[in-house]
Amino acid sequence: MLSIINENLVIINTVNKTKNDIIKDMVHLLHKEKRITDKTKFYNEILQREKIQSTGIGEAIAIPHAKSNFVRLMSVVICISKKGIHFKSLDDKPVKIIFLVAAPKEFTKSYLQIIAKIARLLKNTKWRERFLNASEPEEMIELIREFDRVYPDRLKIDLINGDKALLKS
Repeated sequence: MLSIINENLVIINTVNKTKNDIIKDMVHLLHKEKRITDKTKFYNEILQREKIQSTGIGEAIAIPHAKSNFVRLMSVVICISKKGIHFKSLDDKPVKIIFLVAAPKEFTKSYLQIIAKIARLLKNTKWRERFLNASEPEEMIELIREFDRVYPDRLKIDLINGDKALLKS
C-alpha cells in the first residue's frame, strides 16, 4: 500500500469535524499533493457515492471511495479521529478510522484490490488499535509498511501496468 500513500496524506487526531468536513480535508490533501486535478468535483463525487450508501462499515471504520476522471494517481488518505465522527455507519457508531480511496476511472481491478486490502487490515482488532494509538504520520506509515510485509502488496504490479499513461502526464 505504500506505493499509493505517504506521510503527507495522513491526518491524526482531528476533532470537532463533521463527516463532510473530514472528507473535504482529505480531498484537499489529495489536491495539494497533485494527485487529483479538481478538488471540488472530486469531493462532490465522493459525496455522491456516500448518498448511495454510507461507507461507514462498522467497527469505527469508514472507507469513502470513488473512481474518477479527476484522479491522476491512485491514492489513499488516512484520517484518525480519537473522539469519533458521526458517519451514518452500518452499526450507527462513530467512526474513528477513515481511509479515503481515490482511483482513476479505468482502475477497476486495483481499486477493488486496495479497498479489500484496507478492509482486511482494519478487520483485525489489534491492527485497528495500533492505528488508533498512532500519534504521528510517520508512525502510521510504519504501520502500513509492517502490514505490507505481513501481507505482500500485489497491487504494485497492477499499478505499474495500469498507470503507464498516467505516469507520463
